[in-house]
Amino acid sequence: MNILLCLIFLIALSSLFQLYSMGKKEQFFKLLAVYNVYTLVHVSYTFIAINFFATQRFVDAGAPFGFGYGPMLYYGLIMSGEKTEVKLKKNSWLHLLPIPFFWAAFIMLLADRELRDIMMWKYYTVLATGQCLSFFAYGLWSIFASRPRLAMSDLGSRSRVLSIGGVLILFMASFGLVILLSRVVPHKSTPPTIGLYIIYGMLLSVQLSVARYLYRIRKGKPGNVNPDEI
Repeated sequence: MNILLCLIFLIALSSLFQLYSMGKKEQFFKLLAVYNVYTLVHVSYTFIAINFFATQRFVDAGAPFGFGYGPMLYYGLIMSGEKTEVKLKKNSWLHLLPIPFFWAAFIMLLADRELRDIMMWKYYTVLATGQCLSFFAYGLWSIFASRPRLAMSDLGSRSRVLSIGGVLILFMASFGLVILLSRVVPHKSTPPTIGLYIIYGMLLSVQLSVARYLYRIRKGKPGNVNPDEI
């Protein structure tokens, strides 16, 4: 697991350096930078939790990092079209509402052991259900909403989303199912380690997709986005 987390960390860090060296100022590239920073924080936190707090599984299992990936997929698809930029500014904050709520609940339970003993499994159930619904809702939305917008004539300027969003949809769906099984179903029937490998294996796939996209942009590979159009 540590090797997998380190790979994700290094690839995300490399992508950040690529973004910095490219000097792109567009919103989409800023979102990619936010995504990579978020991933760095996520895997760093997980590395610390599983290595230094192994006997306190709630430190890792209760952290609601999953709620950040759905909104980022949404923002990525919206930012691929310039006409919807105004709508994004008006209502984008609504997609972030679950994040502070669950982090506040997580910190409260982490700080109060008695409350955690009473509420932990109820929290797990709500967390797993919420994340699962979030992943599938954003995943399904991205599939159906992108079809009418991504006409053949637009693929050149919007393929930057397709290479990332396709893998991210699979990641979110798998993440939701694994969370639901490993944290709600009794642990004896679902080993937590298997769930972690699935979750971070999909996250690694997303990071590789992002890194490949940035590499092709820098090299100006044919069949991808024309750097002059970005």
